[in-house]
Amino acid sequence: MDTQSGEDVSVDVNLEGVSSDADVIGDLGIGVACFSEKVSNLSIFVMHMETLEGELETLVLDNDELGIDSVEKVQVFDLLCGVLDSEVRELDLFLGTLFAEIADAGERVLLSSSSIWQEKLHESEHCLKQSEEQFSEIKKLYSSFERTLSSYKREENAVNVEEGEIVIEDDQSLNVSALIKLQTIEEQKDILRMLEKSLASEMDLEKNFNDSKQIEEKLKQRVVSLEEELNVMEEEANDAWERWFEADNASDILMGISKGLLGRLQISEFNLNGLSQHESELRAKLENMCSLEKQLKESECQLLNVKASGDEYQLLYNVKCSEIRVMDNLIVDLKENASNAESRVNTAEAECKILKETNTELNSELKLLKETVESLERQLKESNLRLQHAVASAQASQEKQSMFYYTIKDMEHVIKDLKSKVFKAESRADSADEKRIILSESNAELNEEVSFLRSRLECLEGSLHQIEEAKVATAKDISKQTVVFKQLLTKLAVERERLYKQLSYLASENKILVLKLKQSCKDTSEEVCPTSATDHEVDNEVESVDSMPDVGTVRRIDAGVLSFKYLLIAIFVLLISAVTFLYLNDVNVDFAVNVEEGEIVIEDDQSLNVSALIKLQTIEEQKDILRMLEKSLASEMDLEKNFNDSKQIEEKLKQRVVSLEEELNVMEEEANDAWERWFEADNASDILMGISKGLLGRLQISEFNLNGLSQHESELRAKLENMCSLEKQLKESECQLLNVKASGDEYQLLYNVKCSEIRVMDNLIVDLKENASNAESRVNTAEAECKILKETNTELNSELKLLKETVESLERQLKESNLRLQHAVASAQASQEKQSMFYYTIKDMEHVIKDLKSKVFKAESRADSADEKRIILSESNAELNEEVSFLRSRLECLEGSLHQIEEAKVATAKDISKQTVVFKQLLTKLAVERERLYKQLSYLASENKILVLKLKQSCKDTSEEVCPTSATDHEVDNEVESVDSMPDVGTVRRIDAGVLSFKYLLIAIFVLLISAVTFLYLNDVNVDFGL
Repeated sequence: MDTQSGEDVSVDVNLEGVSSDADVIGDLGIGVACFSEKVSNLSIFVMHMETLEGELETLVLDNDELGIDSVEKVQVFDLLCGVLDSEVRELDLFLGTLFAEIADAGERVLLSSSSIWQEKLHESEHCLKQSEEQFSEIKKLYSSFERTLSSYKREENAVNVEEGEIVIEDDQSLNVSALIKLQTIEEQKDILRMLEKSLASEMDLEKNFNDSKQIEEKLKQRVVSLEEELNVMEEEANDAWERWFEADNASDILMGISKGLLGRLQISEFNLNGLSQHESELRAKLENMCSLEKQLKESECQLLNVKASGDEYQLLYNVKCSEIRVMDNLIVDLKENASNAESRVNTAEAECKILKETNTELNSELKLLKETVESLERQLKESNLRLQHAVASAQASQEKQSMFYYTIKDMEHVIKDLKSKVFKAESRADSADEKRIILSESNAELNEEVSFLRSRLECLEGSLHQIEEAKVATAKDISKQTVVFKQLLTKLAVERERLYKQLSYLASENKILVLKLKQSCKDTSEEVCPTSATDHEVDNEVESVDSMPDVGTVRRIDAGVLSFKYLLIAIFVLLISAVTFLYLNDVNVDFAVNVEEGEIVIEDDQSLNVSALIKLQTIEEQKDILRMLEKSLASEMDLEKNFNDSKQIEEKLKQRVVSLEEELNVMEEEANDAWERWFEADNASDILMGISKGLLGRLQISEFNLNGLSQHESELRAKLENMCSLEKQLKESECQLLNVKASGDEYQLLYNVKCSEIRVMDNLIVDLKENASNAESRVNTAEAECKILKETNTELNSELKLLKETVESLERQLKESNLRLQHAVASAQASQEKQSMFYYTIKDMEHVIKDLKSKVFKAESRADSADEKRIILSESNAELNEEVSFLRSRLECLEGSLHQIEEAKVATAKDISKQTVVFKQLLTKLAVERERLYKQLSYLASENKILVLKLKQSCKDTSEEVCPTSATDHEVDNEVESVDSMPDVGTVRRIDAGVLSFKYLLIAIFVLLISAVTFLYLNDVNVDFGL
């Protein structure tokens, strides 16, 4: 276990070292790739600058003097040089850091001695050297650019100020009053266009810079959150790896235990198989014993049959020899006595010999039995001691088992409590996660609503902006039309004065002509009688002329009425223009164009059409415009630099976010792998625990079966001993059968021989009597010796029986003690195994308790983090709700303002429609007045002609008679000629009236067009906003 833990620690250290080397070399490769990419981009930028330098050289060679285009290109070239300078400095610093990182990585690779990392390090060094060579070439080109730029600056400084050329220094203010004289309007327009472009680009750069700042802040927040998630994933991965190592060690231990149990089980199964085979053999022997019992029964039956047959032969022999026995009773008795005496002697001697041998055997057996008794007593004492030790160890193991059992119970209670805590913490974390999910969904909905409201607000602001642009355009048109109305009013006043003069001149002329006619009539009334009728007609005409109203007074009245009407129209138009101007000033608070301290702020992304609105008339205005241009260019350069810096930071943060996301994905994969391995190891340990428990149960069952088989084997051996006795009985029965058969044969032979023996018996009677006496003496001595030996043998047999009983009792006690000892040893081993199992289970339960504690801690931390996130989300939701309420109020305000604007537009449209009606009425009145004036002028002209003709006729009639009146006639002729030389009043009036009617028609058409456009625009706006 210790060696294994040491190996695990070394493996962990090696893994940490390899992972750190991989991270360092990976970061180094990313930095080298970033440096090479920047150098390649910078080389493309330098190529662009080279082309610009060539264009400048061609311009300088073609033109002796530097124009505005060349100045602009020099300025752009200067700006690009500044950008290149900043980029070169940044890349210099980055190159130094890369070299330091390469040195550090080289030392680490030398310590780790890994060929793969060394190859990667060499590749990165080679790539860095190539990019360094490109960077050195870029530096050389940058130095040449600086030299060309300094030469251009010297040429610009050498140019005379009086020739109207522009000199721009890098970090100095423009002394415009001494250096610049803008000669033409085109130059002014070019400078204003440059100012307009610079202001527009400055606004775009400010917008982009703000957007990049927001993106940078979001990326920083993303980096912080990813780093926190990465730390959490690292902790989780470390925990998972620790659990995996613990589960792996536990599975290895359980594997060893299961292998040991499997070996023991195999041994016990092998013994069990051997015992089963031996049992089968014994059963086969028992079957043989049954067959032997059958044979014994058959042999007994045969013996009975043979005995019956022998008895039959004996009866026949007895029947046949009864006659001979009767005759030879004496001989037979003698022989019998002699034989009995000899047999008694032989038996007595044999018994003496047998008793002596048995005595010696019994003495030897007594010695052996005494020795066996002593050895058995020693073995019994040793077995009792072992049994006591085993019992004591079994009791101690039982106590330990009880202690382990109680500890396991306590640990189970602790595990249950921890599981309940884990369940509560997980339920709390799950509820917090659910609340967080609900809050995140509400946050997403609020974000969508905020984005929708913002888009709606932007749309409303855009529509307001469009409305304001339309109002500005209409105000401009109205101002233009007011100018046109003023001009028309002045023209109308001049025309009215001219007509008034013409009418007054014609009226006075008519009066003069009437007076002259009256005078001429008075002078010739007496002389010329035939002309009385004509004079009467002339008088009537004069009376009619006198009875007509004065044309001057009529014209004055009509001109006054007309001038009053035109003044009303002009005052109405001026009021409309003033109201629109004030309304635009009120509305354009947020969209105004503010000019403060020489800086022009343009809102809502509109470019100034400066060339169409401004005319520079003095040198001071030109100076202000150029200062503004200089400030805008400087601010544009600063904004561009800041924007580039923010873009670089944004790219770095994006790379950092990408790397962190990749590391997070790798850590998630590692954590998932570790968790999968832990689950596999945990499942394997559970499986091995179940297997070891099953093996232990099977081992106990096999041991129980082995003990049962051993007992059964002992019973079978006892039965086999009975089989041996049966075999002996069978042999004895077979021997008896043979003896019986031999006795039958003998009876047959004796039946044949008895006849011969009867003859011999007579000769033997004497010998038999002598032998009988000798035998009786020998029998007495032998019987005495036999009595003594029998007594000793009985004593020895009793002692032997006692010793055998003691040996059997000792053997039984020894067997019992051995069995108890075996049981005690087996129980001690089982208790030890149980103790080891309890120990391992306690260890597993401790690991489980640790895991549960860690789970409780993680679940509580997860619940706390979820609560914190929930609080943050609730705060963000509150902020979003406030923002939504603000945006809604803003939208309501904008919609109200739009509604007011639309109502104002509707009111203005109604006013315009009313004014169009008034204009139509005025036009009709003007047309009627024009016709009336035309009729009056035609009437006055015809009357003037009639008077002139009459004067001519009267002059012709009185030219011969009235001489004194020649001078007056001459004057009258001159007047008539002057009257004739005047243009026809009707035609003049017709022309003027046509011109005036055409102008009024144009005005009416323009007013109708404006009203139609406003009506269509109001309909479009009402469709957009649903009013």
